[in-house]
Amino acid sequence: MVHVRSTRRISTRYRASANGHDHRIQWVPWLIFSEPHHTDQRSTMEYTFGTVVKGTMEDVENRVTTALAVEGFGVLTRIDVRATLKEKIDIDRDPYVILGACNPRLAHRMIEVDSEIGALLPCNVVLRQEGETVAIRFMDPDAIVGFVDAEGADVIAAEAKDRLGRVAAALG
Repeated sequence: MVHVRSTRRISTRYRASANGHDHRIQWVPWLIFSEPHHTDQRSTMEYTFGTVVKGTMEDVENRVTTALAVEGFGVLTRIDVRATLKEKIDIDRDPYVILGACNPRLAHRMIEVDSEIGALLPCNVVLRQEGETVAIRFMDPDAIVGFVDAEGADVIAAEAKDRLGRVAAALG
């Protein structure tokens, strides 16, 4: 089955398996998984949220970093996608930066409930120049925690989403 997704959605399709049970197939950028489901419908789930603000990439990145710090997040990584694509494959594109934001207390709590969660950390924040504005997209911890089967993970993800939501509100 071929899945097409927008930049902000996880695609979900349902199909019958050989044993006659329906399975829900979801595709996200880093994995595909299947789980039993009892319907023949299609649905999508948002996996980012954010805002759009006026300004230069440099100005907005500084504002985002400051707003993240207010909520206890530090930026562990910074990937300049534009520069990397130019250097590696000679592609020109508009400015596009991925910040790897981490709240150490939340990360510690999440690792305590699921030691494998590190594969889904940190919380990525995408900054994308669009003319005179910059789109700011936050990874939605609620969407990601759907992959985690550990008691208490949903509570920690909800707190992370609340904090990132306040960052988005402060910027927008």
